[in-house]
Amino acid sequence: MKAKMIGTRVNSPVDSPENLEQVLQSLTHYLCQETAARRLARRLLAQAWQCGEQDLIAARPDQLVPPEVTAQAINMASQLTQGMPLDYVLGESWFLGRRYKVGPGVLIPRPDTEVLVETAWQLLLKEPALAAGPWFDLGTGSGIISISLALALQSGQLLDDRPPQLPPGYRLPQQPASFIWATDLSQTALTYARQNGQMYHIGQLVCWQQADLWPAGAPPAAVVLSNPPYIAETERSLLDPAVADYEPAEALFAGDGLTVYRRIMTGASRHIKPGGWLILEHGYQQAAALRQIVDRHADLKFIRTVKDYGGRERVMVIQRCQRDG
Repeated sequence: MKAKMIGTRVNSPVDSPENLEQVLQSLTHYLCQETAARRLARRLLAQAWQCGEQDLIAARPDQLVPPEVTAQAINMASQLTQGMPLDYVLGESWFLGRRYKVGPGVLIPRPDTEVLVETAWQLLLKEPALAAGPWFDLGTGSGIISISLALALQSGQLLDDRPPQLPPGYRLPQQPASFIWATDLSQTALTYARQNGQMYHIGQLVCWQQADLWPAGAPPAAVVLSNPPYIAETERSLLDPAVADYEPAEALFAGDGLTVYRRIMTGASRHIKPGGWLILEHGYQQAAALRQIVDRHADLKFIRTVKDYGGRERVMVIQRCQRDG
């Protein structure tokens, strides 16, 4: 078994079943340069076998593993050691405690974006009238922002392990139009977003639309959320190769890193209601530059920045000014 996993022979066929312990030992050996290689091997095998990791822990070590499962696990281990991000190898990622489908062509969710969603949710708790919508999610990617908020509105809570936070008796307004309009220029990303929306049964709460930022045919938004590409092209060489070589460049890089923010703020007066909100994720060193862009727009008002879990400025809250009188 181990001979099949060395050098160019990682894709050699597995002709006969081997027991569970043999497969896990071989995968662990192959992944030895990874931290917690045994657990990682178990995770890959569980994904290939379409079972839970706990099922493998509880199984007898001498249980036979089907050859096709072993071969798939070996192929996944090979992809991982070649630099492919683990989320792409597994075909899934986690965000706010929920699993989402991901793959090449769509940005892998980051914990920083959880702060963006939590900031929007806290705003809704303070201003329940914002539930009348609509909300925009510009550059939705795998759909994590829209789906998280849609599920929160359905249940009254952002996270399943917390008590409901919306006022007693609250009900999502019944309306024929979608509550959230989620856009992306990438059809690949929208395919993942739609699949994730179907997996969580959000129904018509989200309208997925291929667009360059602003959705076509939507009324002005009460709240606009976005995690746009904010890495400068000049910083491409500084990124981890697992990010720069595998994740979609159009979701990472944009000019000097502020290009898309300028476009969003230029369009804000046409696409956001007076008194509406704009909530943006940004790079941890971009808050001051982003504030300067806000200050150039007379109809926009900087409200505050929100720090991420590492204590760095990560999310900016902006309000469109009310009309005079």
